[in-house]
Amino acid sequence: MVEVNEVPPRVVAADVPGRGRMYYLVDSQDDFLPEAKAFLDWKAATRRAPTTVKAYCSRLSWYYHFLAHRNMRVSEVTPADLTAFVIWLCNPYRDVKTVPAISQPSPLTATSVNLIFQIFLNSIHLAENPNADPTGFRDRLLCLMLKEGGFRIGELLGMRMQDLEFGKHGVHVRFRPDNENGARAKAGYGRDRFVHLPDDLLGLLDIYITEVWIEANPRTDHLWIVLRKEAKDQAGQRTCGTALRVSSVEKMFQHYSNKSHVRLHPHVLRHTHATQMVLSYLRDGEDVDWKFVQERLGHTSVVTTMQTYTHLNDEDRKLAYERYLKKKEGKAHA
Repeated sequence: MVEVNEVPPRVVAADVPGRGRMYYLVDSQDDFLPEAKAFLDWKAATRRAPTTVKAYCSRLSWYYHFLAHRNMRVSEVTPADLTAFVIWLCNPYRDVKTVPAISQPSPLTATSVNLIFQIFLNSIHLAENPNADPTGFRDRLLCLMLKEGGFRIGELLGMRMQDLEFGKHGVHVRFRPDNENGARAKAGYGRDRFVHLPDDLLGLLDIYITEVWIEANPRTDHLWIVLRKEAKDQAGQRTCGTALRVSSVEKMFQHYSNKSHVRLHPHVLRHTHATQMVLSYLRDGEDVDWKFVQERLGHTSVVTTMQTYTHLNDEDRKLAYERYLKKKEGKAHA
């Protein structure tokens, strides 16, 4: 439990037998926060993916930061404090105690992300041929896959060669609990899916496999691998040709965010993909096929798809309402 004036807890990672990579919160004495640990252990026990557990841990971390800023204990929190916490999260200066929590605009719209994604993508160096800059080619392709396929990062990094089906114009997303890089599809057993991809993206994927992947002398059948020949793990072992890890992709996004001055996270591209699919229906004057969107994203519930991944702006809502009025007038004159 966070006591008054205590330093906010920090996130630590640990490899736990039987559970793989786990994430926890520890205090200034490196002791686990018991209530947070119990919650995260429960999430892992219910077969949540490591990336999901990490996301929960990160959100809990912000909550404890908020409590520390307000010199509060967990037991003292009221509903009003929870409302203040939501407002505080929206404040870009939330780590500065002297700045009041002010409401800021909502997260970037799909249109905005689509525009700045081009800037971000162009910061990734791409030489005249793939093997002149294999890492840059891989990073650029990985970003395009996230945006055009709407994948979770764990799903993408868990893909293996047998998951590709160029004849069917897409890739399989399969749940595997034993991937060497710890990546895992979130859906779980029995909920694999097939995702169709644009032909030009499949063409780039084919080039990556035949000219980059194969030349790296891969030590795995994972699709996304480490390409820097000098890369080493914490034990000093060379990792070139091994399966790429989530932490490496996160560092890659941080690098290109700093380079392009555009802050972008892999999951933002999944949000953008989903929202653009919905907008394509609205702008064509059609009813949204929520079942298709749900299945493409791999959600268990249509409600989750509708509530979580469709950030429509005021213009989009106006368009949807105008369509509703036209349909209503059409029925009235029928």
